[in-house]
Amino acid sequence: MRECWAACLGNCSDKISGEHIITDAVFPADIVTVKGLPWCKDEFKRIGLASLVKNVLCTEHNSGLSEADVGAVQLRKALCDVTELSETRKLMNGQDWPVKKFTVNGLAIERWCLKTLITITFGGTVRIRESSQCGVPSCELVETAFGLRRFQPPRAGLYWIGEVGDTVTTVERVEVMTFTNHMDSIEGARFRFWGFNLLLVLSDGPTANSFGFTSLDSKETTQLKALYRPRKLNVHVHDRVSHILEFVW
Repeated sequence: MRECWAACLGNCSDKISGEHIITDAVFPADIVTVKGLPWCKDEFKRIGLASLVKNVLCTEHNSGLSEADVGAVQLRKALCDVTELSETRKLMNGQDWPVKKFTVNGLAIERWCLKTLITITFGGTVRIRESSQCGVPSCELVETAFGLRRFQPPRAGLYWIGEVGDTVTTVERVEVMTFTNHMDSIEGARFRFWGFNLLLVLSDGPTANSFGFTSLDSKETTQLKALYRPRKLNVHVHDRVSHILEFVW
C-alpha cells in the first residue's frame, strides 16, 4: 500500500510526515482527550497534541493541504467570535446595533473535511466510496482534497446540519463519525466542529433536505435536516438579526 495517500498526484517527497488526524491549530491546548481510534476505541485517552498523527502523507503533499487547514482554523475563530458577540449583545436589550458579518471559506472547509476523512480511513479495511482498494482513496477524491477539482453539486460535498431556530453553542470539541452506503463503502462523515454540525457526502447526497445514516460501528443512526453549501446563516439576538456567518464558495 502507498504510504502517502496523495501518491497518485506524483511528485512525492522521500520523507513521510506525521499528518495531524485533526488539524492541531483548531485546538486551544497542547493536551487533547481522544476516543474512537484503533488504540482507544471504547475509552477516552489524554495525549499530547503532537502525538495525534498518522504517517500517511509525504512532506510535499502535506504542505499542499495548508489552505484546507487554514479554512478549519478560520471557521473555529468565526464560531468563537459569533458566540462571543451573541453573549455580549444579549446584555444590550433594546439597543440598536449594526449587523456584523463573519466570512469563512466554504470550499476550504469542505476540502478540510475531505482530507480529514481520508486521513482517518486511509489504510483501513473498508473501501472509500468507489475506490478499487480498501483503505485507499480514488485519485478523484485526492484531487478534490487538493483543490484540483470540485465535488459535483447539487448532491456531493458539504452540508450544514440544522434548522431555522437552532441554538449553536461553542464547544471545544471535534467529532468525526464516518458512515457507509448499502455497498458497505465509506460514503462520508458527520463532523461536530466546535458545536457546529457539518455533513460531508462523497457522492449521493440528501434528497428533500433530509438525510439518514448509520455510523460505521452501527452504534448510532441519525436522521438529519441538511442544507447544501449554505450561503449564509443568520444569528438572532432578542428576535432580530444580530450577525451573519457567511460562506464563500
